[in-house]
Amino acid sequence: MTKTCKGFKKGYQHSRSTVGLTVTANGEVLRPMLILRRKQPYILKIDNKINLFMCNSPDGWANEEIIIKWLDSVLLPYVKNNECLLLWDTYEAHKSKKIIEWLKKHQNINVGMIIGGTTDSAQPLDLGINRIFKSACKAKALSYTNTLLEALHETNLTDQNKQSEKLQIGNYFL
Repeated sequence: MTKTCKGFKKGYQHSRSTVGLTVTANGEVLRPMLILRRKQPYILKIDNKINLFMCNSPDGWANEEIIIKWLDSVLLPYVKNNECLLLWDTYEAHKSKKIIEWLKKHQNINVGMIIGGTTDSAQPLDLGINRIFKSACKAKALSYTNTLLEALHETNLTDQNKQSEKLQIGNYFL
């Protein structure tokens, strides 16, 4: 007899986001993209010092609309009418009908597809930038989390001391 139970996922996969980095052949970093898993757009509460290109999608992944917005807002202003080679992987949205139609209108942008399964060895960003970027993000996130935990710990200790003092005072007067 087999017993089954329904499983559930909890955690990071439900707060998924995608970061898109673009680096030119001469090493210039273009406007970074952040896609948040949300139905409604997110409004930053701090200054957008790096001119972050923010989007949202139900699953936190890039889709045709987001890619076209990025092409129009980030890539086109950079390349203007100059010839360009855009290297990207074989992600389905990159090969969609809408994207191909958009590219046909912009003959100066040539696309090179990186063969599936070779991204880690053939994609320039994965070879030289993404690992360093991810390590820096993890270090910053850990530092930020530690700072929050320390502040929370200090607050809790202070609250516990206040509670303790009240009890002692209460006991003294009883």
